[in-house]
Amino acid sequence: MNVYLDLTPSFTNPMFIIYQSIGILAVILCVISFQFKENKIFLAFQCVSSVLWAIHFGLASAIAACICNSLCIIRSIYYAFAKNKKARNIFTVIISICFLLAAIFSIIFFNEKIYLAILTCSASIVSSIAISLDNPKILRYTQLAYVSPCWLVNNFIYLSIGGIICESMNVVSVIISLFRFKMFRKNQN
Repeated sequence: MNVYLDLTPSFTNPMFIIYQSIGILAVILCVISFQFKENKIFLAFQCVSSVLWAIHFGLASAIAACICNSLCIIRSIYYAFAKNKKARNIFTVIISICFLLAAIFSIIFFNEKIYLAILTCSASIVSSIAISLDNPKILRYTQLAYVSPCWLVNNFIYLSIGGIICESMNVVSVIISLFRFKMFRKNQN
């Protein structure tokens, strides 16, 4: 059952203001997350941000994006505490299957546009694999090359001002963090 709220783009429409405000708050937490080198802190910020994104996209009836962000909450909590490599790999396969099922579910039961479901769910799978590797450099490069571009398409379609700002800022933030970490390493040598 689809429940469509009136998200007509107007700053006199209270639902549009709430929708965009939740997205802006999620942006702040998401962008800050990339400035932490330690994975647990990064994932804590990502977890709270995912809660807000799930609510945000749920309001827009962007079902694939809502489900993916809901699954990202579980993903962030698991990866923050799981250290066993084999268990992390098994979880990555399971969560990736869940993202795939989210795409199928949203297409079949909610008439989600196929390309949006594939973009958002594949971005979630790619970021899950990158997070599971516990390598901040790989995580940041995948964010830059694949994850952010996929989510940008979704965010333009659903007129998510926060989402557009977030992914644009993620790209800038990732570039800054890569530069900072490279400079830090250079100063240590």
